[in-house]
Amino acid sequence: MGVALRAVGSSACSACRLSAPRLFAGHISTSRAVQAAARQWPAAPANARFSSFRATPRLQQPSIEEVEEEKVGNGVHEPASEPNGDDVPWYLQVEPPRHPTLLHEPPPLPEIPESSPKLMEPLLKFVAEELGLDELSLLDLRELDPAPALGPDLMMLFGSARSERHLHVSADRLVRWLRGRGITAQADGLLGRNELKTRLRRKARKAKLLGKTGDGPGEDDGISTGWICVNLGTLGRSDQEVTIYDDTGAQVGFGVPQLGTTVVVQIMTESRREELSLEKLWSGKLKRSLEKSQPKQGTEALGGTDVFDEAFPTQAKTDRLRGAKGPGIVGGSQFAVPSRFFSTSSRRLKVPAVDSTAIGEIISSGRQAVSMQEMSELLMTDVESKLHVLSLLKQYAESLNDHTTALDRALVPSEDGTPSAFLSIFNRAISGLSPSQALDHRLWLETLRANNLSPFYPNFEVAKALVKELQSGPEISRENCIDLIRLIYIHGGKSDEDVRQQSILAMEVIDTMSARGEKVLDNDVVGTVIESLLRHGRKESPEVTRLLRQFEDLFAPGYLPCPSEALLVRLLDAYSAQGDWGGFWKIWRIPPRFLQPRSSRMYAYLFHRFAADNNQKRATYALRWTVDEMTKEQPPVLPKGRLLEALKACILCADPTAVRRANQVKMMPTMPREAAGEFPYLLLKLDEAAEMENFQVFQPNNLGA
Repeated sequence: MGVALRAVGSSACSACRLSAPRLFAGHISTSRAVQAAARQWPAAPANARFSSFRATPRLQQPSIEEVEEEKVGNGVHEPASEPNGDDVPWYLQVEPPRHPTLLHEPPPLPEIPESSPKLMEPLLKFVAEELGLDELSLLDLRELDPAPALGPDLMMLFGSARSERHLHVSADRLVRWLRGRGITAQADGLLGRNELKTRLRRKARKAKLLGKTGDGPGEDDGISTGWICVNLGTLGRSDQEVTIYDDTGAQVGFGVPQLGTTVVVQIMTESRREELSLEKLWSGKLKRSLEKSQPKQGTEALGGTDVFDEAFPTQAKTDRLRGAKGPGIVGGSQFAVPSRFFSTSSRRLKVPAVDSTAIGEIISSGRQAVSMQEMSELLMTDVESKLHVLSLLKQYAESLNDHTTALDRALVPSEDGTPSAFLSIFNRAISGLSPSQALDHRLWLETLRANNLSPFYPNFEVAKALVKELQSGPEISRENCIDLIRLIYIHGGKSDEDVRQQSILAMEVIDTMSARGEKVLDNDVVGTVIESLLRHGRKESPEVTRLLRQFEDLFAPGYLPCPSEALLVRLLDAYSAQGDWGGFWKIWRIPPRFLQPRSSRMYAYLFHRFAADNNQKRATYALRWTVDEMTKEQPPVLPKGRLLEALKACILCADPTAVRRANQVKMMPTMPREAAGEFPYLLLKLDEAAEMENFQVFQPNNLGA
C-alpha cells in the first residue's frame, strides 16, 4: 500500500492518477517494475491539483512509466500471463450486449416535387427536426384549375402537433424562422407568446374563482383552436406589368402575370386533423380538376385496345418487346402461330330514324302503357339514341301547349298508378344516363308538370327530392339551378310558414351552387327569387314583403352590376302583373343609376304594357315621364317600328280624343298646333316625322304640362 500511495501521490495529473489502478490488475512482476520506475522521478509539488497537457518541460514525459519485464526462468523467456477473470474488479467487467441497441430512426421526409421553390427543402427539415411535427405530408396542388383563393400554384404541407401548446409554439417559431429569411407569413389562428400566457393566466384565475379544475366538454376557452394555417404567400411573385404579343407581333393583352408558387403550412392537432380531413378534401378537388382538364379519350383516338392484350397482358407485352416479323405473326420465330387482332375501339351507332310523329302516334293512341316491342323500336341501348328520343319528347310536349287536355293526359298517370305512354317512354329513356343528364331532364319534366297541372300538384315535395338529389353529387348547369329555384316557388305558400320553408329550400340550392364555385350574389339569382316571389307569392304576406325588401336592396349600386335588359323586362312584367307600380318604376329607373342607356325594346314594352293596362291616369304619367327621356338617351331612342305603334296605342289610352283633335288641326292650317292639346300635338309630331322619314326632327318640347 505504501507503493500505491507513493505512486498516486507522484501523479501530477488526472491521466496519471487514472493509470494507477492498472498497476494492481497485472502480475506482481509488473507492479514491481512500475514501483522501480516510479522511484526514479521526483514527487510533484503539492499544489499541482489540475491536469494540463501543454508541452511544458516538466511534462515532456509521462509521470509513471510502465515497463513490462520478461521473467527469466531456466534461460527461457516466457510472456507475462494474462489476468484471470477473478482478478478483474467488478466495475471493469463489461458484458457485451445480448441484443443490438434499438435506435429510433425518424420517418422519412416527404418527397419534394420537381420545380419546387428552393425554400421547400430547408422548410421540411426545420418543421421535422426543429419543430418536431409528426405525420408530415406534402400535397402538390399546382395543377388545380381554377386556382384556389389561397393563391396560384398552391403547395400545402400538413403536420400534426402533440398538444395545443406545441401547436402554438411551433407556429410561432415557424413564423419567426420565416421572418429571418425575409418572408412575412400570415398565421391564422395563432396566439402569440404573450397572448397565450395572458389567456392561460386568465383561465387559471377564472377556474380558481369558480372552484373548477377544468372546462366542461362543451365549453370554449378561446385557446383550443386545434388548427393554425401559416400562409407564406406566393414565392417568386412578380409585380412587373408585361405586354403579351401573338405570333404576328400584335398586342393581345397586358397585365401582371401570375408567377411563383404559393406555400401554405397546415399545423393541426391529431384529433383536429382527423376531424377536418383537409388532405382528402383537397385531393378530391385536384382529382376532379384533372378529370375536367384531361377528359377521357376514346379508344379510337388512342389507337384501339387489342382483345389479346386484355386477356393476356403479360404475353402481349413480351410479344411487343420482341417485335412482330410479319403481318398477323406474333413473335419472331418462323414457327410463330398466326394471330388475329380485334380492335375494341368504339364505333358510333346510328341514331334510330324516329321522329316526333311516330312518338305522337304512340302517345295519342289512348293507351296508358307502351309495350316492350314498341319501346325497343324507339330506344336503343346507347346514350345518343336516348337523348334523341328525349329531344323528340320535348318537341311533342311543346306542340301540345295549345291542347291542355292532351298535355294533361300525357303528364298524369292513371288512377291505378300506371304511367302514361309519355311517362313510360321518358322513364325508359333516362334510365342508364349519367346522374347529371338524368337530373337535367327530370327537372324539365317536373317544371312542365308544375306549370300545366293544377295547384294541388305536390311540386314542393318534388322540389325537395330534386334538391336532395342535387346535393348528392350530380353537377348541373347554372341555368338548371335557377330553374330549380323557380320550381320551388312555382306554387305560392298558403301561409308564412310555407313561404319560409320554400326560402330555406331555395337557400340550400344557393349554398350548393356556392360550394361548387358558382357566383351566387349575382343578378340572375337575385332576380329569379324576386320574380318568383312576385308571381307566386301572396301580396299581403308579411314574409313575402320582408324577403322582397331584402332582395330589392341588392340592386342598389355597389352591390351588383346593372342587370341585363331581359331580366329588367321580366321584373317589370312581374311587378305590373302584381299591381305593384311603385316597384315597377323602381326597376325602370335602375339603368340610369348605373349610367346605362335603355333600348327601344324596353320603351316599346313600357308603352305596350300601359296601353294594355287601359288606365288613363297611369298612361298619362308614363307618357309625360318617358317620352322626354327617349330623346335624352345616349344614343337617342327614335320612335319607329314597333315602338311607334306602342307609343300611339299608349297615347290613345291617355287621351281617346287625341286622333280626332289632331285631324282637326290638320284641316285648319292657321290654327296653332300647340292649341290642340298635349297628346294631339304629340301625335302630329309623330306623323310629321313618319312622313319625312326622318325621326331626328322628333323633339317634343311641350310635354311638361
